[in-house]
Amino acid sequence: MKKFSLAVLAIAAALLMSEAASAQNYDFSFNGIGISASGTLYAPGTFGVTPGNATTGSIVVTGDPNLIGTTGTLFANSSPIPGSQATSPSGFFFYDDTLYPVLNPSIDNNGLLFLDNGYEVNIYSNGAGNFYQIYDNTGFTVGNGSFTLTYVPEGGSFYMLALCALGLAGVFLFKVRRPRFFNY
Repeated sequence: MKKFSLAVLAIAAALLMSEAASAQNYDFSFNGIGISASGTLYAPGTFGVTPGNATTGSIVVTGDPNLIGTTGTLFANSSPIPGSQATSPSGFFFYDDTLYPVLNPSIDNNGLLFLDNGYEVNIYSNGAGNFYQIYDNTGFTVGNGSFTLTYVPEGGSFYMLALCALGLAGVFLFKVRRPRFFNY
C-alpha cells in the first residue's frame, strides 16, 4: 500500500510540474473609464520565470468608436527573442507582444499589438503596478485602466491526469482481487 501511495504521488507531481513546460493559453481583459477590451492569447514554450512572446490572439474592444462590433487579431512580433521591440506597420506604436505570466501576470511598456477593423490597437503598461493604457492609431485613447492576464488550463492535461488515475485505480483493484492460487 505504501508503494502504491508513493507511485500515485510521484505521477501526480510529474503531471503538475509538466504543465508549466507546455504551450500556454491565456485570457486577458482591460478595463478603463469608457473603454474595455478582452481576448485570448497563445504563447508557445516554457516560461518558468522568464517572459515569452505571444504568437496568436484575439481582442474585442468596447467603447472605441472605430472598433464597434469587430474582433481583432494579434500582430505577432517576428523576433523570437522575448522583449525585442518592433515598430507597428503604421509606425505609430512600438510593441513586443511579451507576456510575463509567472509572479504578477502582466505585459510591459511596449505591450500587445492587435489589428482590428483596419486599425492598430496597442495595450501596454505605463508604469509600476496596475497602470495600463489602450490606444488605437487614430489617437483615440483612454488613460488608466486595469489589465488582467489569466492562465487557461489545457484540457489535454486534465484528461491525461484522469486517465492516469483510472489506470492506477485499475492496477490497484486487479492486485487486490487477484485469486491467491496465482501466487508462486
